[in-house]
Amino acid sequence: MLKQDQRRAFKKFLISAVPSWPAWRDAAQLSAVVIMLGLGVAFGPDLTAQLAAMNTRQACAANPEQAGCPVANNTQGRPAPRATGEQLLARWGSAPALTSLSAQRNIASFISTRYRIGRDEVSQLVGFAFRTGRETGIDPLLLIAVMSVESSFDPQARSSQGAQGLMQVHTKVHVDKFEPFGGPEAAFEPLPNIRVGAEILKEYLRREGTIEGALKSYVGAANLASDGGYGAKVLKERERLAEAARRATA
Repeated sequence: MLKQDQRRAFKKFLISAVPSWPAWRDAAQLSAVVIMLGLGVAFGPDLTAQLAAMNTRQACAANPEQAGCPVANNTQGRPAPRATGEQLLARWGSAPALTSLSAQRNIASFISTRYRIGRDEVSQLVGFAFRTGRETGIDPLLLIAVMSVESSFDPQARSSQGAQGLMQVHTKVHVDKFEPFGGPEAAFEPLPNIRVGAEILKEYLRREGTIEGALKSYVGAANLASDGGYGAKVLKERERLAEAARRATA
């Protein structure tokens, strides 16, 4: 026999559901209810939960905005909100396989071999990137990828447009960001340059909402139709760095 709570659940289901059925289906549906009543002993306590779920689905179909309805119903068919650039970078930057000390050593070894740079020098740059990533919430592998594309890890790099240092920051545009480091001359010092570059990327992420949009702004193509492949190049380099990092835990 059905327990009292199961009978109440049936009663609630019938009151809410039966009036909405077309007349021609009444007999069939009521017969189905009788069958379900007979199976109550077999279903046991699970039957109450099933009936409650049916009641919830029917109520949510009638009013998707009410409390307790699934998020998918609340969107009324719209896709779930896309993660912001900052959220994506936070997920990237917190992956244990990519942030361990052994992963950092493998990244430094990969860069040292590829760019023929001293291991100690590269290890310091990688360490600065991870430190900055923790302090700013920006994925350190993205910072290293930007350094790779922008300057090939040369702290003294200069461009004809006035960009300087590892992340090729335009000191005339971002002069205020170097004030905590003693002025724009600090652009040629690794840690200040990485830190300022990360702050710029963070600002663009907030403004654009996507990593691709942030990189497009970083390279100065915000108002152009294309970034000339810059964003794809940076993200491809990040993939290579991530693969090197994962080998550390393989």
